[in-house]
Amino acid sequence: MRRLSRRQLVVAAAGVAAVAGASRTVFAQTAPAPAPTGPFSVPPLTYATDALEPHIDSKTMEIHHDKHHAAYVANINNVAKTHPQIAETPIQAVLGNLNVLEDDIKMLVRNNLGGHANHTMFWEIMGPNGGKPAGEVLAAIDRDLGGVEKFQTSTLPVGASSARVGYS
Repeated sequence: MRRLSRRQLVVAAAGVAAVAGASRTVFAQTAPAPAPTGPFSVPPLTYATDALEPHIDSKTMEIHHDKHHAAYVANINNVAKTHPQIAETPIQAVLGNLNVLEDDIKMLVRNNLGGHANHTMFWEIMGPNGGKPAGEVLAAIDRDLGGVEKFQTSTLPVGASSARVGYS
């Protein structure tokens, strides 16, 4: 398994924070996605859409689950109609080997199957009861960031990149 650098961990955390902090009005402009039909489907949430408030509001959760994720699934199901091997291969294998796909579908698969995979992971790792990191992530946080508590309370100066403040 690959080790995470501080920079990678901070960049990933910043990406999650950016999505979580995005304005409702930006997401509200998205048209409803058609109901997915095909080999891929949007997994149901295992918690209420308001379970993450005040950090992520119910409307943002509904838009991401019912519209954004559903759109990724509808799009990749359309690709799978003419390229069924995409649905017959594990998602990680398809995304890890985009170079073997025909040029006309590489971007569609990367964006839509990738969006489906990312959102599915998001629903699985988010939850109303919080939790602590474990395994390799916990080991990386302990080793590289001085532990979970220190990581949770540390901040980067506004506008600073992780490279400029000594993270690698």
